[in-house]
Amino acid sequence: MLSESLAADATAEDLTAVVHSRLRRYGSAMPHAPIDPLSEQLVVERDDLRETLNQVRRRIGNRTDHVARAALLEEPEWKTALVNELGAQTDAFENAALIREVAVYRERWGIHDSPLPLGASPADWEWEQRSQWEHLQGVVQKASKPLLAPTALVNFNGMQTQQSLTSAGWQL
Repeated sequence: MLSESLAADATAEDLTAVVHSRLRRYGSAMPHAPIDPLSEQLVVERDDLRETLNQVRRRIGNRTDHVARAALLEEPEWKTALVNELGAQTDAFENAALIREVAVYRERWGIHDSPLPLGASPADWEWEQRSQWEHLQGVVQKASKPLLAPTALVNFNGMQTQQSLTSAGWQL
């Protein structure tokens, strides 16, 4: 089979380079963002399968809502750690959205006994969980950084200057 696929590249001398090139071409056609199975539109011709798929999506949605509501109303140890990490400067609505997202992540990957918001770092071979863990870790870190107010004073070499939201175009 490999020799058949290489037959089209009669000038190629390095089989590894040819296979590498074909894998890159194949990989470039793949979607870059993960596909959300709950919102992905599937063409299903059979009514019974379409109804089964819709039922599964409803159940997943209901479970997601239940897990998120429980995390928001109860005070699990991981939620307390997450809120402490975020600090007081974050928006309550952003906190609630992040708590919901972390609760769904924990439910999906069966993290029930860890006091850490995202649990322990997943193994490298757990690529899907690791990808989600790294994404959420970045969101938490970004949300926990204090934001500068637009009128904050900045000290450059002993000079006090005030930050401005104007650009060069607006200063004309």
